Amino acid sequence: MQPKLTKADIYARAQTRQDPPVTERQHRFIAALLDHHTLKAAAQAASVSERTVYRWLRQRPFRDALQQARRERFCISNSLLHQLALEAPAKLAAILDNPAAGPSTQVRALHLLLRFAHQGVEIDDLADRLARLENSAATLSPNQ
Repeated sequence: MQPKLTKADIYARAQTRQDPPVTERQHRFIAALLDHHTLKAAAQAASVSERTVYRWLRQRPFRDALQQARRERFCISNSLLHQLALEAPAKLAAILDNPAAGPSTQVRALHLLLRFAHQGVEIDDLADRLARLENSAATLSPNQ
């Protein structure tokens, strides 16, 4: 008869267990998950069972690879948003100058331009205040 394992024993074994490296099949699933909204849909697209996916999710290397893929996808999306943000004021200004745009559309474009300009000034002011506070704290701190 085997001795009964305590929670501490189980935890210790889990900590020392070596998880396998991420496989090509797991990478295919990760790619599918980035393109689908649910684990089930991604599993079907990658020809993997949901049960297998849940087993993989318990493996640290797989979770790390999934997180890295999500991070990379987010960075790409964020770069696109930054590019569009640079183009947005010019497009809103074009709406203001377009006589074919209705008055309500022009008012909305003007409202957005003013709001974004105001928020930009507020952010610049807060950044300046924060920098001054950090400089003051640095001069007062005896450890630096």
